Amino acid sequence: MVQFDAALAFVMLLLLMSLVVTALVQAAIALFDIRGGNLKSAITTILEQAGLGGEAKVLAAKIVTHPAIRGAVRFYRAKAVGKEELRGLLKAFGVGDDSLSKVDLWFETVMNRSSDWFVAKTRAWTVVLSFILAGGLGVDAIETYGRLARDPELRGTLLASADAVIRQAERTLDGAPIRLAAERVAASGAGAEVVRRIPSELLLCDQAEMWLASAQPAPSEAVREDFKKACTEEKERMLSETGTNLTELNRQLQAGGIELSGVWSKSGKLTGRKILGMLLTGILLSLGAPFWFNALRQMATLRPVIAEKVDSPKA
Repeated sequence: MVQFDAALAFVMLLLLMSLVVTALVQAAIALFDIRGGNLKSAITTILEQAGLGGEAKVLAAKIVTHPAIRGAVRFYRAKAVGKEELRGLLKAFGVGDDSLSKVDLWFETVMNRSSDWFVAKTRAWTVVLSFILAGGLGVDAIETYGRLARDPELRGTLLASADAVIRQAERTLDGAPIRLAAERVAASGAGAEVVRRIPSELLLCDQAEMWLASAQPAPSEAVREDFKKACTEEKERMLSETGTNLTELNRQLQAGGIELSGVWSKSGKLTGRKILGMLLTGILLSLGAPFWFNALRQMATLRPVIAEKVDSPKA
């Protein structure tokens, strides 16, 4: 039972750190305008399929930076575009009807694939930032697990907050920002009901916004903007709660002798064993917060059953 409880506490630590990685990924997506670049690539592909050849990249760059869809920030590109919006801009740039009909043909297919491209890019950022966080905090997975297995007081302190961590992660990861934002927007008036059809498997606001851009019938620009604002607010609120939880967890770990204060902490020098432990932490974090959320939830469900079998007298 000791080893199971140590594993449960360790998974809880990985989940909270993974939620921080999620917040960092969201920040990187915004900072480096990844969604804008993804949209430009998708429009370029559509225009190439429409037979525009060498003009495709130039037109795509003009479209994503056009003030009509770009938004208020001058140096950032548009994040989404509807079919009719794209057709209108292409007409304004002098594209003929033959090419426009091919745009209609390819729009939905390419936009659906662009969501997959975006997920792949998000996954790559998750892997990179997982290793950066593991190295920056100096978290040695091997030493941390060993300490949890040896220290019943620290282990018990962490396990006492397992249910709270599961509830927090559920609100953050289980599509909650999208669901709550959709409920807010759908109740705002006629024409906003389309947000209720956002697929449940989408976990990120960016993915939901891209889905709305290609939805049929297309929601109005006002509905999309309302959803974007609402989803961002819900996401920021939940991630701020996650930051508070990580701070409290750090305090508990420091009380037990585990420091999340960087590679050159008081606990020891940067040895080959510690580097190996940090690399293992990075690998584990790169599995993603949803993985550790499901693992923690399942282990927490199994714990009473295993405890009962351990405590029951043998025949």
